[in-house]
Amino acid sequence: SDVCSSDLDKIRTQIELVNKAYANQNRSRDPNSVGTAISFYLATTDPDGKILEVPGLHIVRSSQVKFKDSYDDKLNSIIWDGNFWLPRKYINVWMPRFDGNFSWSRFPFLGSSVADFPSSAYGTYLKFEHLAFPSVLAHEFGHMLNLYHNFDTDCSGDIDRCSDTRDYKRDYAADYTGGLLRQDCGGVDFNGVNYMDYYPTENNTFTFEQRKRMRTTLAQCPFLPTPVNLAGRSAARRSHPGMRWRISPETLVW
Repeated sequence: SDVCSSDLDKIRTQIELVNKAYANQNRSRDPNSVGTAISFYLATTDPDGKILEVPGLHIVRSSQVKFKDSYDDKLNSIIWDGNFWLPRKYINVWMPRFDGNFSWSRFPFLGSSVADFPSSAYGTYLKFEHLAFPSVLAHEFGHMLNLYHNFDTDCSGDIDRCSDTRDYKRDYAADYTGGLLRQDCGGVDFNGVNYMDYYPTENNTFTFEQRKRMRTTLAQCPFLPTPVNLAGRSAARRSHPGMRWRISPETLVW
């Protein structure tokens, strides 16, 4: 990584703006917009209890300048070689340089678990260049907390499982030139405002139903740093290369 002082400022700013987004402080015009009562904080210590020189940042050097995507074997070897921190204590955000133009997140593992780590790396893969766009991290954290996009290639059913969002038809892999204006699955025009939409959007809205999904996930996911998951969990060890890992396409969204 070639992180510099200006990038460190961006990391701090990212968290501030993400918290502002999750607190509904971006002047949304959507009547269903709501604060989520969810906040994020930069870690101050590593898994060994050592104080981080820069809160929230652990730099890993690699001879590989860029990675293909989150399926890259080299990247996953680095992650599982002590760089996947206990997910009951940390939200892992890996920030490599990717060949493509996407950031990714994994959907949560819901239910109960006696394991310290899930079978694949649960966290967010933030493309390094996306540090300049705080709404990207808000979007990716939404996926990590079980939110879907509010669009799809067709309009069969409730696309994002949230009844108070405006679902619409869109090829998410294609360029979009319609500006803010969309037409929902009922044929009604609207402007894009939701954090789980793609650019261009005002990026200022989470709804009541989205908050419900995220807070239900916080209550049911064993791999998030919540008071319930932290209670009685004294282990703070890192992952290690001997651990088995697998990549599940079904859990990866961008």
